[in-house]
Amino acid sequence: MTDLQYALLGSTYVRCGRTAQSVPAGFYNVVDMGMRGYGLDPKPIVSDTLIDLPGTVADEIFDDIESFMSTAGIYRDFGLTHKRGYLMYGPGGTGKTSIGLMLARRFIAKTGGVVIFAPDAASFYSGVAIMREVEPGRPSMYLMEEVDALVVNTHCLSILDGELSIQGAVFVAMTNYKKRLPRRITNRPGRFARVTLISAPPMPIQVEYLTRLASRRPDLLVGKASPLSVVKHLEGVSMTMDHLREAFVSHVIMGESLDDIRDRFIAMASSDDEPDEDRDDLNFWEPSDDQKIKIT
Repeated sequence: MTDLQYALLGSTYVRCGRTAQSVPAGFYNVVDMGMRGYGLDPKPIVSDTLIDLPGTVADEIFDDIESFMSTAGIYRDFGLTHKRGYLMYGPGGTGKTSIGLMLARRFIAKTGGVVIFAPDAASFYSGVAIMREVEPGRPSMYLMEEVDALVVNTHCLSILDGELSIQGAVFVAMTNYKKRLPRRITNRPGRFARVTLISAPPMPIQVEYLTRLASRRPDLLVGKASPLSVVKHLEGVSMTMDHLREAFVSHVIMGESLDDIRDRFIAMASSDDEPDEDRDDLNFWEPSDDQKIKIT
């Protein structure tokens, strides 16, 4: 038995390793394999804040993604590239990456597709090229962190525009600095159909996140404030998901008082040397009535 097989380059048979007609549904990094070009390396979806909560902006975006994925035939009838882009912006720590990973997990489960992490232009362009050449039409999602560094690349723009056609593609881009992006990016629906602010999580989401986190070790909550009490005590502080995780760690694990945590967060905010470019946009996202989580 041998793992070697033949690949056809024109009419020539060339030795190659094991082959696969399709990659399993899942999350992938793009890796440079040297002389063999770029490949897809499967990775688990891991994040400290990745608790997939109902009632977040992820619901709204994924509803649109599901509607889009059901329209492939209609796009084809109109001669349009079946692709759709989403841009999420907001201050660092508000959970853009976690929401992107929530979308990725749901996308894989619902479509049986592939999610490719694209932190730079080379990985984005190469990941799209692999899917276009090997599995054209396969549902695929591309997570683009710090998209302001990608959109200066003409190849990346051509993909977003549909000139380098990729069918069944969903582009999810993120940036901390929307104002650094030119309007030809943020105000061009053909590239990003939806541009969404990801701001401080509303109180019900904060409580639900802490409740689920605490459920992993309920024994540590003895003598500690409840998730609802923690959130209420910190009300008025500009909370991000990073603040929320730190509050949990400091109070439940490290034993710090809620008063001290609150004072520390306020001091940190007041020591900013430079205002966040999108700070004036830091408003609470309010879910619709049917998305709200009841606090009991």
